[in-house]
Amino acid sequence: MTPNTKALALQEKLNESLKEIYTLSLRADEQIEQYKKDDQGKFSAIFQKDSGFNVQADHFLPYLIEVSEDVQALADARDEELPAKLQPVLHKIQLMSEVLQKFHEIA
Repeated sequence: MTPNTKALALQEKLNESLKEIYTLSLRADEQIEQYKKDDQGKFSAIFQKDSGFNVQADHFLPYLIEVSEDVQALADARDEELPAKLQPVLHKIQLMSEVLQKFHEIA
């Protein structure tokens, strides 16, 4: 099966967004570690169970890994499947971007 060129083009653009999120995630995870050392980080997950993420973690990188895997899976999607598979990925990226932005504003 040949890769879907539309999906590959989308993957490339989404991966660019993930690179930006990666940097913010690293910085946020470092700050979370500091909060925990200072006995201030008392939470078990960043996103609620109904947020669309499968993973539940107290750091951002596990969520980023999940989104990255979702983006990579788009290469196997047929044209007619692409919109349905893309929507949850975009939702996760948007959520991560919003939460990371707010986190860095207050941290």
